Amino acid sequence: MKEAWWKYRAPKIEMPWWKLVVIFLVILIVLVFRVAYRDLVYKKQMPIENTKVNWQSVGPITLVFGGQSYTGDFYFDKMSLEKKEGNITLWVKVTTHTPVVQHKGNETYSWNDQIVRWVINCETKEVKVDYLLLFLNGRKQYGGKLDEVNLPLVRGTTTYAIYEMFCF
Repeated sequence: MKEAWWKYRAPKIEMPWWKLVVIFLVILIVLVFRVAYRDLVYKKQMPIENTKVNWQSVGPITLVFGGQSYTGDFYFDKMSLEKKEGNITLWVKVTTHTPVVQHKGNETYSWNDQIVRWVINCETKEVKVDYLLLFLNGRKQYGGKLDEVNLPLVRGTTTYAIYEMFCF
């Protein structure tokens, strides 16, 4: 005779302790590689970190990220200024008064200092960013090379002020 469904007992599955240890070790190794990868890729040394800098103030700035406004100060490095064949290369720094929180995919970055390298083409009126560094209270949060990020060149913006300063 068939037993009632409420009396059914599933077969007991036994997992040896060593299998649990192996699973735990695999997870631990994956986490260690992820942290090491982030440190190697996101916190690489950038060219500006190995040189002496002389930040010159351009003035106050207001940034908008995620619909929120952040006030701060804008600087450029006088020592890094290079002019070659109609292109001007310089490092610029933005220091905000309150930390900026940005989301990129599943990553979150908080920073109050941003250093980027601009390449300004005076003939085509283009400003490209190729390096980006983010710092929070002096600790590096991110550093990497970017793939051609273009900044708009609009009158009344800091980008346009820098363009006028060096291209005229």
